[in-house]
Amino acid sequence: MARKGEMGRKTKRESSRKKSRSTSYKHGAGDRGSLEFKARVSEQEGEIMQIARINVVTVPPTMNIMSTVKTLINYKLRRVPVCDPGTMRLEGICSVMDIIDFLGGGEKHSLITKKHKGKFIVAVNDDVREIMNKNVITVSDSASMVQALKILQKHGQGGAPVVDSESHVTGTIAEVNFVEQMVGLQTGISVGIAMATKLLITSPDTSIRRVSEDMIQKGYRRIPVVKDGVLIGITSASDILRFLGSGEMFESLVTGDIDDAVSQPIRNIMKTSLITINTRADVGEAAALMMDKWIGSIPVVENGRLIGLITQTDVLKHYPELGK
Repeated sequence: MARKGEMGRKTKRESSRKKSRSTSYKHGAGDRGSLEFKARVSEQEGEIMQIARINVVTVPPTMNIMSTVKTLINYKLRRVPVCDPGTMRLEGICSVMDIIDFLGGGEKHSLITKKHKGKFIVAVNDDVREIMNKNVITVSDSASMVQALKILQKHGQGGAPVVDSESHVTGTIAEVNFVEQMVGLQTGISVGIAMATKLLITSPDTSIRRVSEDMIQKGYRRIPVVKDGVLIGITSASDILRFLGSGEMFESLVTGDIDDAVSQPIRNIMKTSLITINTRADVGEAAALMMDKWIGSIPVVENGRLIGLITQTDVLKHYPELGK
């Protein structure tokens, strides 16, 4: 079963560190509220633990894929550390994108097609270690906030486990933890400058399989859905994950082959209630909107037309300390 709580051995050093941590608040259990600005601009050793999520959810390598999917959904996670249940040392990580890869987007799909001869229901009950990423990018629990953010950006990661010197998971850190620190700031940078304009878009009739393939092969977690030049929705890897975890995918199986389910059009699972922003807004305003609505990206619309997309990654390119 998924383990929730601070990982690692109960040493005196850890006990002391726990006492110094501040009270958690509700965005994700164990996250904390924004620091004062004077704390944001410092770069102190161990500072990362001030904003890291310390109520860590982990899964053992023998947990099946379907149960791991439900863990990701229930705890609203994009990735979950996979730890040895005896030593609680990190062995790998399973992300939403690993699940998309497994469903048909990439090489991990061979677990279904080759190992289990196309039997999806059997494959989804195989161990998560079959699809987890063993080469895990981690952040030391002695890192500063700036050091941690630079590690995520260097490796193109949306988040990572925070580990001690013995590879015990002591927390997790994600882009959202840094975005929160920018709420209320006026960066002087407009959304029009920070947004991505080279977008991958899709139509509402595109199959879930094709969208999955595009996400894996082209490196996109979110894809705007456009019809006749007008933005009508947006779909993300998390939407596909929920489609699997909710049981709707299984209801679509006729022959037992996953193609029965993923051949459906993306309009069946895309989000149609959209929050948008304009090019003149400050990046700090975009950060505040992301936190208020608990979303990872915002379509940028002018005169009813989609002209860009600003994500947490785009916002963090303008994180104040990185400009020093």
